[in-house]
Amino acid sequence: MSEKHYDIHYLEDTFKIMKDIKDYSYRHFSDIEYGTIVDLGCGTGKDVINMAALSPKAEFIGIDHDPKMIEQADAQKSDLQNVSFIEGEISPLPFNDDSIAGIRAERVFQHLQQPDRVLEEINRALMPDHPFVIVETDWDSISFYNAEIVTEQKIRAYLAESKVAQGKIAKQLTHRLAGHLFRNIRLEVFPVVLHSFQDACTYLWIDKIAEEMAYKGFLSQGQHDLFIDALKNADTEGYFACSINIATTFCVK
Repeated sequence: MSEKHYDIHYLEDTFKIMKDIKDYSYRHFSDIEYGTIVDLGCGTGKDVINMAALSPKAEFIGIDHDPKMIEQADAQKSDLQNVSFIEGEISPLPFNDDSIAGIRAERVFQHLQQPDRVLEEINRALMPDHPFVIVETDWDSISFYNAEIVTEQKIRAYLAESKVAQGKIAKQLTHRLAGHLFRNIRLEVFPVVLHSFQDACTYLWIDKIAEEMAYKGFLSQGQHDLFIDALKNADTEGYFACSINIATTFCVK
């Protein structure tokens, strides 16, 4: 069973339901006319390209550790002169102290083994009074509206505490940022609500997660089957609903 909760197709699919949240995060950099803005864990580079279109005089750099992501990002940037991509880790950052005009990280901190070390690096590289924006999934908020509540709770716990390295970090970011002396911290929470079983499979991989949990013994096969049947039945009857929160945290150095 796969240990990774994302791939290129997953990022491409979730882009559709994240559009408004992404647009909101871009706004914090729209006033930066000059300097370098960095997108950490840039994936296939779409966010970098979108932000570059809003601020054509600034330089935009995307960083990702996955060579396949960087390869696709390079292919998508076309002839944009103010966009570049780097294959590498986000700690340490390959930038001088106080040299970066803005930093964005979307759905990155949930995967980090040492998030505070990365925050230290961001604080080091970011220019004073310049923005840092984190967009993060709160896996501890996922909810399915059906009768299989015990199984739902097990799925939530698996995602928040086992599957995702930092599944609850969205709730901790304001405290962590304050601890690293970031200022003007603001938080917005965006609920994402899905109304079909297919969407839950596409955007949350719930079918794969339930199957993985049964395979690893976190669910019995009976619990798995009852839960999936309940989701499919709700979908057929027209009352399927599941939700998850996305937290967007803004601050300056």
